Amino acid sequence: MKMTFPSWSCLVLLILDNVDVFSAEKFVVQSPTKLVVAYIDEDVVLPAFLSPSINAKGLEVRWYKDDYSSPVHLYKHQKTENVNQLHSFKGRTELFLEELKMGNVSLTLRGLRLTDNGTYKCLVASPELTDDTQIDVTILAIGTHPSISVNTEQNLLECKAEGWNPEPDVRWADGSGANLTSKANTELLKDQNGSPHVVSLIDINRKSNVFSCLMRSKTPKPNWESKLHIGYISGVQEWMVAFIFLGLLCVPGLVLTLHKWTQLKKIEKLYDECLPVSCLWKEIKEMSRVRNAEWKRICDSAEQVKNQPNNHFHKNNTL
Repeated sequence: MKMTFPSWSCLVLLILDNVDVFSAEKFVVQSPTKLVVAYIDEDVVLPAFLSPSINAKGLEVRWYKDDYSSPVHLYKHQKTENVNQLHSFKGRTELFLEELKMGNVSLTLRGLRLTDNGTYKCLVASPELTDDTQIDVTILAIGTHPSISVNTEQNLLECKAEGWNPEPDVRWADGSGANLTSKANTELLKDQNGSPHVVSLIDINRKSNVFSCLMRSKTPKPNWESKLHIGYISGVQEWMVAFIFLGLLCVPGLVLTLHKWTQLKKIEKLYDECLPVSCLWKEIKEMSRVRNAEWKRICDSAEQVKNQPNNHFHKNNTL
């Protein structure tokens, strides 16, 4: 069967489009950076490119951490394979599929977690050649506010906070502001889930009776404040500290109550004559006084009227 010109042209175009894929041309995998630093919950791109910029659509692109057989992301046979993908990365990774033909094999990693810390390897393989590069990823996180507790048995003060990564700068100070950090022992520990927490211990057998613990990120993010907790008076039992604390909480309430009571007393003194009971009693007394005065006036008038006719009659009889 004789092939027509259009058929020949389509075949040539197909071969040219994939010539880089099936050729034995050498390539290397390169990354413009060996370290990517990002904050928890952010999205990040792990950059990687082929040099020269050959078409990578028909190649295998494998991103993995520690286990080659359990990749972070795998592109193979011109599609994404997620059968053996690490469970913690499912739905969180993506290649720039439209840019594979330009040699861009970068990986997008979404919703960063603390467990994403580590070294990532990008391996690109053709039937004739394999090459790779690696990138270190550091996830930063500002942890919880530090809390202070007392170890009465060992006479130690413990400052503890969770979620910090990497280990923050920890600063101890006494009541006068003197730096006691060199006297403290600070460790970055991890729980069963791999979540980091900071524990700093300091001996409280000192003259000072007030201590403060400050934790601050070594790589602060704009608008993120340092965490400060001031606590504990040495030489005082825990129940006494709690009692004093509760007492301090009650002080504002007592002050407010006293203020209100004073205001009420002033009002009562100022408007005492207008209080209902006082007004009623005074009104009764006033009515009683008026009634007695009026009764006396009536009696006096009656007496005068009584006397007047008698005088007139006496005069007539005299005449």
